[in-house]
Amino acid sequence: MADFSDDRILVGVAQNVFVGEVIVNQFGGYDKDSEGNSVLILYNEDEMLKKGHQYMFATRYLESEDWHTAITNQGTVELKNTEEESTSVGKIVSALKSPIVPEAMKNKEKYNNRNRDDKSKLDQE
Repeated sequence: MADFSDDRILVGVAQNVFVGEVIVNQFGGYDKDSEGNSVLILYNEDEMLKKGHQYMFATRYLESEDWHTAITNQGTVELKNTEEESTSVGKIVSALKSPIVPEAMKNKEKYNNRNRDDKSKLDQE
């Protein structure tokens, strides 16, 4: 969809950006193969979060499930020390001053809003 290594695009797509020791919904995880063995599945080679570690998260909220899903790859940045935290948060704060929303996302938002508008019209009839 977009190059999320550009922080302005990342914040343009994210609905929330926060720092914490939070476990959020993340694409990937463990599954069983045809022989019943546990297999790690990574989405876009995005490493799995480590419980108890501190991260900066860029997420989109899924209301139907009441959870935040981390944007793949750049949506989770492990903060190993205060210097990394300061640098990472500073970059995001700068990016928030001039976010870029990719065209594909603009169209998705228009589509989502259209569905809400259509539904509200039906509810009124």
